[in-house]
Amino acid sequence: VSGLEEETEDTEDQEEWSEEENDEVTEEQVGKVLPVLVEEVSKHDENILTGRTEQNTLVHFSGSKDLIGQMVPVKIIENKTFYVIGERI
Repeated sequence: VSGLEEETEDTEDQEEWSEEENDEVTEEQVGKVLPVLVEEVSKHDENILTGRTEQNTLVHFSGSKDLIGQMVPVKIIENKTFYVIGERI
């Protein structure tokens, strides 16, 4: 196996492991209330905000843009592939 092939295999293994690990972490967050730093309004829906937990999980939830820059409590209600959905408490 050449060095490039070996490196590609290692990268693919890391990507699979990272995705599996991410699914486990976000699934563990479902049902919990977590502090979320509100970053921006969703590009797809002006009533949805995007923020991140202390574990850097991307969270989408309803709210107004005046919350941007604030830490707000959000209950995580659903795990998606690359983010979670929450509701502001």
